[in-house]
Amino acid sequence: MSVDYKTAKHICNVIRRQIQGGIPDLYINFIVHGEDGRKKAFSAEKETILGHPAGEFAINHLQDPQHSDLLAKDRSCFSILAYDKQPGFLGFFQSNSYLSICFINHERFQNESNLRNHAFHLAWHATSLYKNFMDRSTNASDSTQYLFKDENNILFTKLTSIQWKHRNLQADIFSASIQTLQGREDTLGILSKQRMSDTLNATPGFIAENFPFPVCLDTLDFVFKNKINQYKKSKKPIIAATEIAEEIGKAYDDSSIEQWRSFSIPAQEMAWLGHDAKSILGAAIYTCENTYAQSIADMLAERMEIKPDVMPISQEYNPFTAQEANERIHNKLCSQLIDNILNKIHEKKDPAIIMDVIQKQNRLLQNSSLIGWCSSALIQTNIYIEQNDLSNDITGILNHARTIFQEEVNSIPWDTLVHFSRALFNHRRNNINQSMNDIIHIAEENDEFLSIHSALTTAKIYNRNN
Repeated sequence: MSVDYKTAKHICNVIRRQIQGGIPDLYINFIVHGEDGRKKAFSAEKETILGHPAGEFAINHLQDPQHSDLLAKDRSCFSILAYDKQPGFLGFFQSNSYLSICFINHERFQNESNLRNHAFHLAWHATSLYKNFMDRSTNASDSTQYLFKDENNILFTKLTSIQWKHRNLQADIFSASIQTLQGREDTLGILSKQRMSDTLNATPGFIAENFPFPVCLDTLDFVFKNKINQYKKSKKPIIAATEIAEEIGKAYDDSSIEQWRSFSIPAQEMAWLGHDAKSILGAAIYTCENTYAQSIADMLAERMEIKPDVMPISQEYNPFTAQEANERIHNKLCSQLIDNILNKIHEKKDPAIIMDVIQKQNRLLQNSSLIGWCSSALIQTNIYIEQNDLSNDITGILNHARTIFQEEVNSIPWDTLVHFSRALFNHRRNNINQSMNDIIHIAEENDEFLSIHSALTTAKIYNRNN
């Protein structure tokens, strides 16, 4: 059961006041909504937003047709930071007021802790952008000017993919730190298990490689056990948590982000193919050649108290192992399949079985990998067999059919199937439900998938006509 609106709104209001207690000129407006309810919630908040000096800038931006697609989305996010310049008396003592807009979909959080963790996470994105802007204002040569852009009193983050992942890392450190400083000492355990569990499961809308928090757990453990008291005594929680996030963040560079990526993407591929956490961790620990991915998997298994499955995955796609091994399994499965089909055709003198197998293979693409997928080759085989009279030298016809099949299998490189499988996986994570029309559209978007697209559309036409 998800967190109700009233509770979510209360949590967000408390966090807003806590952030403003440390940064008085920054007001974070959390717009809380449910599925497909962002536009309505935004409309309901307009009056409150317009009460802020920078509110009109924020409203105009979010209602601009170029940016209004954000209001049609459902994933919780930090959007913009608007500001208003206030000149002061006779041009002296100029001050600015800052307004951050964050969206929280309360229906996607199963408990208050997870929602609170993510609200603080989003707050960090707002405060980081605020600090970048303030640092640029005081030091024009500072490199922070390249981390954002400023248009019409609206500040946007302008980060590379690696920088964005690093900021997410700091955001989670900040979330865990500020709550620990406030007395919620179980926050680190809750947040770390949340991130690890989401990485090992098919969690809709969660892009695991963007949240490398697990890589810093040992360091954060040490800080919380040995240094947290000195932070509690000397500074406000938000100031102390900011220092912790920045200091620990410096210890993890681009290579750390890439190490997390080497584990999290294959883990997510397996999760979305239906594998459980034991199988995923076992594949990483026992079949992966990347020592960083192995080490991360071992750490997750220990922290989550999961015993990895030691059984090798010998008949299924394993993204942790060398692709040469997957290719061998693919070729073996294709050979076994065509042998089985041709034997049945020889017995029954009926080639209709081929189209049945093609339809089954294509349906499996909605929740399976492409290992053993050979619909394109089966279609060419079917065309050849239908053009010949099986009553006339059936053995010779089927032998040549097998040659045609193998040539077509070889014409689609294994790398192409891997790329298509990953395209389906990325779509599935963001869209949850994947139809055959979605799969065909994905194949149509890339010339590399031309043979795949042809096979899918041919099968669809056949299915419609029969």
